[in-house]
Amino acid sequence: MSLRNRPWWQRGATGIGLLLSVLMLGLALGAPWWSTADPIASGAAADRLLSPSWSHPLGTDLLGRDVGSRVAHGARVSLLVGWLSVAIALLIGTAVGLAAGLAPRWLDRILMAVTDAFLAFPRIFLVLLLVSLMRPSLTLTMVVLGLTGWMSVARLVRAEALSIRERDFIAAARGVGLGRMHVAIRHVLPHLL
Repeated sequence: MSLRNRPWWQRGATGIGLLLSVLMLGLALGAPWWSTADPIASGAAADRLLSPSWSHPLGTDLLGRDVGSRVAHGARVSLLVGWLSVAIALLIGTAVGLAAGLAPRWLDRILMAVTDAFLAFPRIFLVLLLVSLMRPSLTLTMVVLGLTGWMSVARLVRAEALSIRERDFIAAARGVGLGRMHVAIRHVLPHLL
């Protein structure tokens, strides 16, 4: 079976990335059960900067805390922030890119001008502005990262949508009278994935 005919989870780097993600998720979700050490509690003076051992597989830090336990518990927050911020960026970027790629030329120009304006503004300043205006929280972090990361997704989706909309099956779908929204969701979006 050629690489192109395989399911997406069996295509080289995608399968490896999926496997690593599942392992990290298992590590993070199973942290309360497999990690016996408290990730916050400081250890005794004799427990500081210990080498890896059976009781502390990754050793201890300067305050005598178990590094493995801290990594596992910290992975929960890191995965949550990473996955939800990427999901927000993917949703916004896909919507904007799909609309720009399949819309009339004037709407495509407007959407890409807005995207280029966001790309031209340094992301770090936008993040700092939003964080300074609102009360800092984990939810705000995820939303801000998602809202400042959709532009490259939008440009990529637009380029693919422009390519896909010229194919014969799209012309056939329009020829039988299907509307733009139906063609976008039923025919273009699955090919973008």
